[in-house]
Amino acid sequence: MRYLKEFEPAELKSAASHAVNWVSNKVSQAANWVGTQVNKARNWAAQQWNNYQQRRVSYQASGPQAYYPSASFYASQQQAQAQAQAVQRRQQHIRDEYTQATGLKTTPKTREGGNLFRNWGKALQKMYKHVCTTAKRIGKQTANFLKKVDWKKVLVTAGGIGASGAILSGYDAYSSGKGGWALAGAIERDIMNKKKTIYAITLLILLTVLLPVTLLALRPRYSNIFEEIYHDEYHHATTAFLRTNSTLDNLPDIEDKKTGGLLYGVISEKYKKETLPEHIVSIVYNFLYPNDQLKNGNISIIINYRLESSDILQMSYLYEHDSNLLKREFRVFSESFQQEYALKQYFRENNLNCKDYFEIGDNLIKERLIPDWLRVYPSRFTKDNWGHVVLVGEESIHP
Repeated sequence: MRYLKEFEPAELKSAASHAVNWVSNKVSQAANWVGTQVNKARNWAAQQWNNYQQRRVSYQASGPQAYYPSASFYASQQQAQAQAQAVQRRQQHIRDEYTQATGLKTTPKTREGGNLFRNWGKALQKMYKHVCTTAKRIGKQTANFLKKVDWKKVLVTAGGIGASGAILSGYDAYSSGKGGWALAGAIERDIMNKKKTIYAITLLILLTVLLPVTLLALRPRYSNIFEEIYHDEYHHATTAFLRTNSTLDNLPDIEDKKTGGLLYGVISEKYKKETLPEHIVSIVYNFLYPNDQLKNGNISIIINYRLESSDILQMSYLYEHDSNLLKREFRVFSESFQQEYALKQYFRENNLNCKDYFEIGDNLIKERLIPDWLRVYPSRFTKDNWGHVVLVGEESIHP
C-alpha cells in the first residue's frame, strides 16, 4: 500500500487533505440520509395523529355508538411516537458530538452516512477529532509544514480508511487506527534512523572540510618561506613520530638519509645527482641548530657549479634564523676542492662576468628549489613571493 512507502512532504500533505475531504463527504451524506429518515418518521407520526383526531371528532359528533379506537391501536400509536422522539434525541446528541469533533455543522445524507448514527461511539468521535484537528493544523501551519504537522495522527486516520475502504463501525475504525499507530511508529523510527544517518554524514563532511582548514589556521605564520623550511626540518627531526619523514624527504629528487634526527645539531638534505641540470655538480641544504635548539641557527643552500676550466664555483645562499636576510656568497675551488682561489682575481683572469652567475644561482633558487618546496608543503608563499626576506651580497664579488 502507498502509505508503506517513504512519504515526501507534498505527498503527505495531499494524502491528509484527501482523507479529510473524503471523511467529511461521507459524514455529510450519512447525516443527510438520517435526516431524511427522521422526516419520514415525523410525517408518519403526524399522519397517524391526524387520523386519530379525525376519528375522535367523529366519535364525539355521532355519540358513543359511532366509533371507538381499539386499545392495541392506541398503544402502538403511543409506542411509535416514543420511538420517533428517542431517535430524534439520539440523532441530535450525535450531531452535537459530531460538530464538536469535526467543527462541521452539516449532516450526512448518503446511505453509508447512516452507519454513523448506528455505530457512533467514543472510537469514531476520537478518530474524527484526530482527522479534523490535523486538517486544521495543516491549514494554519503551511509555512512551517514539515516541523509542526502531527503526521502520526494523519497517518493513523489514512491507514484506517485505506484498510477498511469505508467507515464501517466503531470497532472497525478502532482496529484500523490501532494498526495505523503501529505503522506510524515504524515510519517514525525509520525517519529517525535516516535523520541520524544524515547527521552522521553531515558531521563527517564538516570534519573532512573543517579539519584541514583548522590545521592551516593554527599553523604558525612564518615571515618568509625560508623560515618555513627552517622550522619544518627542525620539528621533523625532533619529533619522534616524524623523525624519519621530513617534508624535504618527500621530494623524489632528494636522496634518502641514512640517519634520522639531529646529529650534533646538523642536518643535510641533498639532491640526487641524476636529477640536476647541466654543469650543476650538487645542490645541498645544510641546517644548523646550535645545542639542538632553534635559536641562533641557520640554513644554507650550497650550489656547486662546474666552470669551463673544470674548477668549481660554489654559490652559497645563507639564511640566519629571524634575520629576514638571504645572503649570497660565491667561492671558487679546484675540481677536487683541495685549493680555493681568490674570487675577484679568478674572475678577472678568466674574464668571467659575475652577473651571469648571479642569474644562474638565483634562477635555480626561484625555478627549482622553491617550486619543489611548494609541491610538498602547504605554504602561503609563492615562487615570486618569498615573504619578508631581502637578498643581499651582489656587491661582494664585483671584479
